[in-house]
Parts: sequence; structure tokens; C-alpha cells
Amino acid sequence: MSTNTTPDQPAYRTAVLRRLLGVSLSWRHPLASIEALIDPVALIGVLWLLLLYYGEDSDPIWWAVSALIYILTFPTPAWLRVSFGTMLRALVSGWLVFIALLIGSSEIISALTDLPVIIAVPVLRDWLWIAPLLQLSLHVLMRLLVPMINDPDSIERVAVIAGAGEAAVRMADHLRSNPYGMTRIAGCFDDRHGERADIGLPLLGDLADLPAWIEEGKANVVYITLPLVAQSRISNLLETLRSTNAQVYYMPDTLVTDLLRGWRDLLGDAPVVAMLESPFDSIAGVVKRIIDIVGAAILFVITLPLLLVLAVMVKLASRGPAFMVQHRFGLDGGEILLYALRATEPGPKESELGDTAPANNAFGQFLRTTELERLPRLINVLQGRLSLVGPRPHSRSHNEIYRRIVKGHLIRHQVRCGLTGWAQINGIRGGIKTLDHMKARVNHDFEYLRHWSLRLDLRIMLRSIVGYLSPLR
Repeated sequence: MSTNTTPDQPAYRTAVLRRLLGVSLSWRHPLASIEALIDPVALIGVLWLLLLYYGEDSDPIWWAVSALIYILTFPTPAWLRVSFGTMLRALVSGWLVFIALLIGSSEIISALTDLPVIIAVPVLRDWLWIAPLLQLSLHVLMRLLVPMINDPDSIERVAVIAGAGEAAVRMADHLRSNPYGMTRIAGCFDDRHGERADIGLPLLGDLADLPAWIEEGKANVVYITLPLVAQSRISNLLETLRSTNAQVYYMPDTLVTDLLRGWRDLLGDAPVVAMLESPFDSIAGVVKRIIDIVGAAILFVITLPLLLVLAVMVKLASRGPAFMVQHRFGLDGGEILLYALRATEPGPKESELGDTAPANNAFGQFLRTTELERLPRLINVLQGRLSLVGPRPHSRSHNEIYRRIVKGHLIRHQVRCGLTGWAQINGIRGGIKTLDHMKARVNHDFEYLRHWSLRLDLRIMLRSIVGYLSPLR
């Protein structure tokens, strides 16, 4: 009799589909799924109701707009985790900025073409005020329903944590701030007296005392946060807990490390955990590339006259070519060639020293200070070597030096480097000055990769444009 070891195909296809769509929210609690859908349901729902009201045809443009709204708003931020005032300020300010940008760009496009402005289209005009009202109303309704859904008459979830290390600190913080469940933490158990961390909870005893605590009905949930090296202790604890009615969960200590877009799922019947994965391995990454192409093309056409003028001035200011090629490291750590206006003397200095190479004259210093020397990199975005937003590309010398002394330095190359990024809008600009400067840049790049979304990209681009045009820059 043979045993069929083929993975369950429906489960496998579901896992692949969820990764393809970029779905990374927790499906274990229905409230998490409901909150994640509030913004796209509100914004897309109002749009199509208005289309029906005004008798508009289901033109493909509206399907494209709906798809873009979904990608930009799913999943909805977990506003239940913050105060009502914080949520209200974020929603109102976000909509004001969005409406100002939409109307402003619409006015400019209307002046250049025969297209009507946004507010002249009844569907979009009404959508701009009805959609945010419904969005806010649904969030308020969600806050009112949470206490009712978490029935106070149901059995209270009382949890204990097995282990008192760094993973226990993360778990305790998560349980305290989790708005979806009413779990009370009774304390922790640990027998490693010299390795305990202060997690702000009482120590209830050694691990051997935990099963008796459960059997006495003092807790009904156990979170195991022991390190993976303690496999024998974990196995023994699980074996003793099998005879109790406790719900048991395990949080490996490896998940506390600095992961890049970590997620968990099922591959057939086998659980898998992604430790390091590009955030663009989903359909949202395809949309990001489309935005790169469209945005770079528009910016290149707009800035082409300025680029030509600057190229002529470079030729007049010094001998040598107006443009130069810079050797940098890009996606997957491969070497890429980037274009730039020449701000240094011809020769190997720029390739060897990168952004610390001295400017050749006053005009070269002007190009470097204003960062106009990087204007030709819009061509590199169209080529696919760069993105509009991403980590900054470094020279070979910087990569060789800092890959050995800055933890995780090369992980940033799992995505395309960008013209601007999270580090740049937070003041970490220009050439590398110190080791702390590089560490700060890499930390900001990690933060960008962990929390990446198209909304974040748009926010970075907007702040970059505003910062560049500011007279105080």
C-alpha cells in the first residue's frame, strides 16, 4: 500500500495566490480581515455607486481606477491600535493633501490639453467628499462594534508566556496592544535565571510548574518563546501540555531578528516562514514598475530642456565630456551603469571615491549640491536599472568596505535602488561621511523595505519634491 505524499493542491494554490496578491495580514482573526478591507470597500464602493447613479458606462478606465485604489489602500492601516484623535488627524490630513494634489495636477493637465478638470466630472467631484465621509464612518463603526464582538460574557483568555527572553518581550508588547482580542497576561515561566529579560510581568515559576498552573484553571493560553536551541525543553513542555485544554502557540526567536518582509503561510500541509524576501514579489511590485516607467517618462520630458542647458554649461565650464558613467551596485548585487552630468575631473576618481570625489569647479559643486548631476538617471529608471524610490546605489568601494562592518548591508540590494528614498527624506543625504552615517542609512532602508507600500512610495516622492523646491533646502 503506497502513501500519497503529494501536497494538497488547493492549499498550495491558495498560498501562492496570497503571496502573488501581496496579502500579508493575519487571517486568523476576522476583525483583522474586516479592518483591512474598510478603505478599499469604502472608496471603490462609493465610486461605483456614483457611476450607477449618474448612469455612466462601465468604461475600462473606471476598472483601472478601482484597481489602483485597491492597490493603494489594501490593507487598511490598523487604526484600532491608535487613538481616535490620531486616526482622525491622519485620515483628514491625508485626504486634504490628496485632494490638493489631484485638483492641482488636474488643472495643469487641463491647461495643457482639452481634458476637463476633476471637479468638472460629477462622479469624481462627489466621490471626493462622499468617499472620505463613508471611510471615516466605517472606522468609527468598527470602533463601536469591537467591544460588542468581543463578548464580555465569553470565556476570558488568560495567557502565560513560557520564556522570558527577547521574544517574550515582543510577544508581551503585542498582546498588550492587540485591539482584536481581550487576552489578559498572567505572567511568565522561565528557569534560565541568568538570561531573563525584564518584560514587565511577574515570574510565576519554572517551566516545570507551568502544566500545573494550566490544570488548576489559572490560564488557558500558552505562548512559548523559548529559543530554537532549547528543542528538548520545548518538546518536553509540549508533551506535558497535550493533556491540558490549553491553546498553545510558538514564537521562534529567529522571528525577532531583523527580517525583511517576513511572513508565514502553508505550502501544502507544511508550514513555511519567509525570512528574507523582496517586498516586490507580488502584483503590487508590477504596479510599482509601471509607475516608475510612467513617472520617469513624464519627468524626463519636463526636465529635458534643463538637462540640455546643464550639459552645455558643463562643456563650457571644463574640458571633457558633459556626461559620465558611474559604476554602482543595483538589484541582486549586480553592477549597473548609471548616467550623470560630470561634476568631477575626468578620470577614475569618481568611480573609486563615489560621492566623496571632489568637484572639478564651482559649477560642478553647484551640480553636486543641488543633485542636478543625477538628472540623467531618469533614463536609468526607464531602462529598469533604478526605481523612482528605493535605497540609494553605492559605489564598489563603499560596498566592499561596509558589507563587512554594517550588519545586513547587502540585503538592501534585494530591490532596485532609487532616485530618492526613506533615508534621503529623513536627512541622511549625500556621500557617506562616517560609519554611523552609513548605519543610519541602512537602518532607514530596512525600515522602508519592511513597511513598503505604494502609499509610502507616493509619500516619499511628494516629500522629496517639496523638499527639493523648498528655499530652505
